[in-house]
Amino acid sequence: MALVAGDLPLATTSAVGGVSVGAGLAVTGSGALSLSNSVTAATGATKVNYDARGQITGSSALAAADLPTATTSAKGAVQITSGGGLTVSGSGALATATSGVGAGTYQSVVVNTKGVVTSGSGLTAAQIPSLPASKISSGTLDGDRIGNDTIDASKLSNSSTTIFQSIFQDGFPNADFNGQLLFDTVDEDAYIWDGTAWQAITTLTKGSLVFGGTFDASSGQMAATTAAGVAAGLANDQVLPTASSTTNGIYVVVSEPGTPTSGPIQVALAPPDYIISVTETTASGGSSWTEVDLSATIASQVASNITFSNTGSGIDGIAAGTVLAKEGKEDNAPHIILLPEIHLNEEAFLSKVKENTDRLGYCLVVVGEGVKDAEGHEIGADKTRLDSFGHPVLSGAAETLAEVVHGKLNLKTRTVKLGYAQRCAAHYASQTDIDEAVACGVAAVKAAVEGKSGFMVTLERASKKPYEFTTGLHTLGDIALVERTIPDDWISEDGWLPNQQFIDYVAPLIEGEANVPTDNGLPHFAQLNKVPVDKKLPPRD
Repeated sequence: MALVAGDLPLATTSAVGGVSVGAGLAVTGSGALSLSNSVTAATGATKVNYDARGQITGSSALAAADLPTATTSAKGAVQITSGGGLTVSGSGALATATSGVGAGTYQSVVVNTKGVVTSGSGLTAAQIPSLPASKISSGTLDGDRIGNDTIDASKLSNSSTTIFQSIFQDGFPNADFNGQLLFDTVDEDAYIWDGTAWQAITTLTKGSLVFGGTFDASSGQMAATTAAGVAAGLANDQVLPTASSTTNGIYVVVSEPGTPTSGPIQVALAPPDYIISVTETTASGGSSWTEVDLSATIASQVASNITFSNTGSGIDGIAAGTVLAKEGKEDNAPHIILLPEIHLNEEAFLSKVKENTDRLGYCLVVVGEGVKDAEGHEIGADKTRLDSFGHPVLSGAAETLAEVVHGKLNLKTRTVKLGYAQRCAAHYASQTDIDEAVACGVAAVKAAVEGKSGFMVTLERASKKPYEFTTGLHTLGDIALVERTIPDDWISEDGWLPNQQFIDYVAPLIEGEANVPTDNGLPHFAQLNKVPVDKKLPPRD
């Protein structure tokens, strides 16, 4: 007998048994079981509908509205907006949008708010920020970077174009560049560096005649040559060079008599004749060496009414000699002696003055005419008045410094200018001074009688202890405009006083008391009867 539905046990979730076909399923007459729904097949990204039993009941293509929107914290769909810097192809390829800027390297770019470069160009001057000079750590600035007429006086340092220096005291300096100027603060001569040597540039005005050395007329050659002479082409043991603009204004002094047989000057010469190089300024031009026959002029004159005075050459032995008044005691005056050899440091000077006034109640300062400030300028010099050598008249250093002391230390000051009074005080002359003066006079008269000219009588120390001296003769050419300074090792380390070496040198000069005759309390001076006599020297050829 065939099985019927009632013969089968019912299936449960835990037991196998017979089942009936319910909703959502279908069975054929042959017993084939299948899903009862029918849906059109589809592929790709589609949207499906399903019922409560999970059966797909339909499908359709996805639309934009079907996608969730992406957020910063959740994945989702995004939309490519116009101008957002991104593009998407028809195949869905995402790319960065072009900005219209060609590929390349740019010093200056424009960036939008999204960080996209929208344009590029080279730098302009306005785009370069101001930078401190310290940031320029390499390279050099060429001349084109410096504008014309842009460097004014405030940007130049002292001595940047002109060096101030005494050639006699310090020699010629090393030049920094061709065309640099040099001004001799003592001789007031000017020079220019030509790349090889310092060339004299002084013209035939004040200070134009430049001493070139001494000339031996017996050999017709230079006997001694100064630095200025060397710069002009003069050389020892050589004849004078051909006169030119280079030698213009150079003069030499004849030291030995004779008649040169070679060179530009071939005439009879004798000391102290001058030979001067002169360049004509007329249309014809030309240069030549010219003799100045001083020997004939001097030999034919009678010496009378001659007065010697201190011209203030920059060396003041009188000021230095006042150190003897201290008698070796620190507190004795003078307390400060300002020497021309030491440039004055104003601050240190005022400090020294204050130190003495605080300690002693006063300070006595001896100022040597010619003392210079820190920059080498003569203090109180009157450059509107010049002596016969072209030097400024030195007569106001003490007054100038007194005003400085009064103005900056508020101290009462007083100056006393010593001049002819102390120089002519014969009743205070030492016996040594008188002996030396007489000896010089005797030597001068003897030289004149022997026909010697162009010489200066000199004192030569023969012995220190006991002090003894002799006289000598020296050519004027080697002495004129030549200064003998106090040696550095004769000055104290602080520079305020001469030291013991100087004292030992000058002390013998004030020894001995002179017995000066007097009339009614006044010094008795000899009265000479001025009786003319016939000329003794033969006429000069």
